[in-house]
Amino acid sequence: MAAKRTGNSQSLDGPSKTIIQDLKERFVEEGHDSRALANGYVGVPINQLADRVRGVTGASQVDFDLSLKYLEEAGFVKTGPMELYDNEPGSGVIVLGLYSRREYAYLTERGYRVPPHDGTSTSHSSAAQIHISGGTFHQSQIALGKQVSQQQRVESINDAEAIEHLLHLLSKSGTKIDGATKDEIRQLVAAAEDGDTKEAKPIFQRLFAFATETVKQEAWAILTALITKAMGL
Repeated sequence: MAAKRTGNSQSLDGPSKTIIQDLKERFVEEGHDSRALANGYVGVPINQLADRVRGVTGASQVDFDLSLKYLEEAGFVKTGPMELYDNEPGSGVIVLGLYSRREYAYLTERGYRVPPHDGTSTSHSSAAQIHISGGTFHQSQIALGKQVSQQQRVESINDAEAIEHLLHLLSKSGTKIDGATKDEIRQLVAAAEDGDTKEAKPIFQRLFAFATETVKQEAWAILTALITKAMGL
């Protein structure tokens, strides 16, 4: 049975507790620090996690899937890596957002804080809404992925502010900011201001390929603000 949807760690079912305990043990073993809980990290492959949890708890694959889904929705766990949606040429609906490829799962700070007595020992050895000037896009013809940003708000922003913020995010991710990088950021912002997602997407993916999931989400939220403004929404 999947976890009850109360958002309370006390209500977690057996598979959910075991998922958190397994992820926590791996987190400690690999020597991550608290920043990883906020910025995201490459966690445990979901297929390996499923095998261990099912072996310990006797849960079915459906039980595991539902428990993992609940933990994501409740903010205990996240999955990755994040990718931009592909929009089919000529499609009447443009999706501006990121989605998880669901290759691995990792803990958030909330998941890490689940008390030990809420976890079950394992056999392991060791769409949020974006607001621009008060508008919400989930009610327009633009569909936003749930993983775009968690409760992130982006106010009306001009191109200079967007360029400055995107460069700051790249720098924070460890990218060297040189002339070529600045030129690409300007191209990216210009494409977004023209509403040209086809041109913006490959530039974004190249520039932010090694950024954390949180940085990717924040950067794409800025571009989403510019794109939707260009569309008059």
